[in-house]
Amino acid sequence: MIEHVLDAVKAYLTAGITAELAAQNTAHGADSVTLADPAAIYIHEKRVEGIQAYPAIILVPRHTENAQYQQGQKDAQHEVAVYVALVGQVEETVAKQLYRYARAVEVLIEKTRGQGTAPYTITASEVTGIDYFVAEADAEWLRKAAVIEARLTERVASA
Repeated sequence: MIEHVLDAVKAYLTAGITAELAAQNTAHGADSVTLADPAAIYIHEKRVEGIQAYPAIILVPRHTENAQYQQGQKDAQHEVAVYVALVGQVEETVAKQLYRYARAVEVLIEKTRGQGTAPYTITASEVTGIDYFVAEADAEWLRKAAVIEARLTERVASA
């Protein structure tokens, strides 16, 4: 069932990320830091260091709780890590881009309630934490990443 949640989150991010990044750009319009659309959104275990096109978003399944059955429906809780990977040369600029990108993803994750394809529907979503880290650095480039941890509840209506 987590496959349906990952597909729904990817579709929702794909559809909404451009507008949410624009909102972040507008909110911080006084500086020259801008956010580009993601080059790719992946669903799988991909090392941040192995990404070839930036910015990138990677959805990684973490954990699924056993389904609870209620009145002909099945609810399951899924934990998903959403990685945002960016690259740049100026540390402060890359850091600001990362904070704003993570905020855009956080806003969208929290709006996924009601998303999905019948009979699978996300009925609850919450971001449980965000961590920031330097994925890789050398003399010319700095690769930074954030991981947004989310918990999503999926409801499956029985036929």
